[in-house]
Amino acid sequence: MAWGPDEVAEGQIARRLAAPADRPDLGALAARWFHQVIIVRTARPPDMPVLTLLNRVRGAWGGRLMAGASASALAGRPCSFDPPCALDVFLREQLRLDGGRHGLPKPYVIGADLHRRHLDLRLTLFGFSCDWLPAAREALVAALAHDVDLAGGRRGLTVEGVDLATVEGLALPPAPRFAALDFATPFDATGADVFEAPWTLVARLARRVDGLARWMDAEPDCDWPALAQAWRGIAYGGAHLAQTDARRASRRQDRRFANPVVEGVVTLEGDLAALWPLLVIGQTCHVGRGATAGQGRYRLVA
Repeated sequence: MAWGPDEVAEGQIARRLAAPADRPDLGALAARWFHQVIIVRTARPPDMPVLTLLNRVRGAWGGRLMAGASASALAGRPCSFDPPCALDVFLREQLRLDGGRHGLPKPYVIGADLHRRHLDLRLTLFGFSCDWLPAAREALVAALAHDVDLAGGRRGLTVEGVDLATVEGLALPPAPRFAALDFATPFDATGADVFEAPWTLVARLARRVDGLARWMDAEPDCDWPALAQAWRGIAYGGAHLAQTDARRASRRQDRRFANPVVEGVVTLEGDLAALWPLLVIGQTCHVGRGATAGQGRYRLVA
């Protein structure tokens, strides 16, 4: 969105993110969208809301990343190691953009697929953050086995297996006139009323994809004002949309949060051609502020 960093980037990772090497259009960005998914299968945990579990998994994973971090990274500064530690890559805010209003998205999301007897925990890494996959995987498995707080004072899950999926590029079928975003987890609705202005959902997705593209060494080359007209010009509908509050906690910040979230199905109708790459990419990276903790995960139905 033609954003530049607001100050000189510090640290190896931030400097690379501040100067992307390529400017693909959105279609070309989808074709080069690279991500890897660590899938850890565990015994199904005791009854607990999925988002609560994912938030605890993220916290436990962060604790394990801290164990192998440099003193400077633990203090919130660029890591002094070469290459930098995984804590710097995944949990430190690298850049502030758009006049300091928006931080660059962190290069991962967590998700979960619940089955009758087991749970598949998914940690998706984007772009060159995948270079730190071994450290991320080791920390995740250890956190799941030993650190995740469960109901009844229990801690840790039984890890049954670990798998890895690599995706190099996303297929872009022809854009339809009608599509639906079927949300598996609620999306964060802080700051804008998606019932009154549903186009803000696509605007948030565009900002997120634009930021994550830097982890692909890219900055999208597109006409953002024209794209904004496109997402404002289509018709939106909501099937059984409902707003609630999602509560979560951050041990690292010693804070508790309560954010409005919306769940259900959002339909889009009209000329979707310009928006189609964004909608396809968004299936991999979720939408909204709580994406790293599992919020905003959707399936695109054409």
